[in-house]
Amino acid sequence: MTDYRDVWRNVTWLSGVSLAVKPFWFAFITVACVRVLGKEGYGMLETALSLTAMTFSVTGFGVGSYTVREVADDHSRSAQFFTNFAALRLGLTVVALGAAVLTAYVLGYTPVLFATVLAACGYQAAHSFMQYARKYFRAFEVLKYEAVSVAVEKGLVIAGGSVTLLATQAPHWTLVGMTTGMVAVAGGTVLWVVRHLAPVRRDLLDASFIKHSLWKVAPFGLAGLFGVLFFRIDTVMVQALLGDAAAGQYGLAFRIVAALNMLPLIVARAAAFPRLSSLYGQGEIADFRRLVRFSAWGLTGASLFITVGITLTAPFIIDLMTSDPGYGPAKSALRILCWVFALTCVRNMLYVALLSMNEQRFVAGILGGAVLFNVGLNAVLIPTVGILGAVAATIASEATLLGVYAVRYRQRVNAVGG
Repeated sequence: MTDYRDVWRNVTWLSGVSLAVKPFWFAFITVACVRVLGKEGYGMLETALSLTAMTFSVTGFGVGSYTVREVADDHSRSAQFFTNFAALRLGLTVVALGAAVLTAYVLGYTPVLFATVLAACGYQAAHSFMQYARKYFRAFEVLKYEAVSVAVEKGLVIAGGSVTLLATQAPHWTLVGMTTGMVAVAGGTVLWVVRHLAPVRRDLLDASFIKHSLWKVAPFGLAGLFGVLFFRIDTVMVQALLGDAAAGQYGLAFRIVAALNMLPLIVARAAAFPRLSSLYGQGEIADFRRLVRFSAWGLTGASLFITVGITLTAPFIIDLMTSDPGYGPAKSALRILCWVFALTCVRNMLYVALLSMNEQRFVAGILGGAVLFNVGLNAVLIPTVGILGAVAATIASEATLLGVYAVRYRQRVNAVGG
């Protein structure tokens, strides 16, 4: 039977630090920015971050999850993986930048919104490299170092963003300040990983390794890309169909719910995924199923408790964020949208379980279908019922995706036994 103490020790490290710094990040992005920028400026900020999050998701192209799974199984491959995939990520960053600029141009963004998108590109580029470096903390199961990186990240990004926010009261300059802090922490995280876990070696740079790996990681890449599109497309569509003010209203409710996602990210993706990959690779199916079940039930209980609390206090929470009556629609949106969190918690656990079982092709295909389903619902519901249409589309899509994952997981574990 596997020992869960290391898993939950890592959970404690990362969750403890995240809980300590999250209130400061939350206060900055959903209180200070909301009050200083107003609903139009905040709508631009959220739209730019959502758009660039979608285009820059291509920079990972699945190599993060693939790296965690493979390096967790064989630590000696860390240098080869980092050397080649960091080079690949650099090239894909150029592609992501071009895609963001082209999309902003096609959608006819105003000069200020276009400038905000450009600033967000710098933020996302630095964030992309930092996130990949952190995968090695997970592969080596030393999440206390990732916890340190998270604390420094939030501190520097908040500091940089706060200075430019208060000095300019403009969304694009706010993002310039945030980007400055992100570049600093990304550089430090990458440098630490290179020195201690995955040294860069020019002799390991191999185009054939990258090409061969791309065929393996393509399903991971598509799953990651579709996952970000699924998570972020609503805000961009609200802005395109209803304008900046509506994007600000929806963005506030979305930010509050998104802040809660640190729970499934820590438990499922950061702590459980490496151990699940190892257990499945070693054929310890009984322990694999036990860890999935234990984690899923824990996430379910915690998420339901939080969700009910937000449902009852949604108007009060929005009033704490801002006294601007223009954000009134965010109250109804939050009261319903918070139920996405409970669904997301369980879905994330099944997601990493399926990836651990080499089901990335299935996951990618289903996520692609979920994106189309979500976009279609948004296109119909947003013009009809406003931001509540985006809320309804998100909940319906999330519930459908969870159901499909659950059926597939049960089929696979029954097939392998244990």
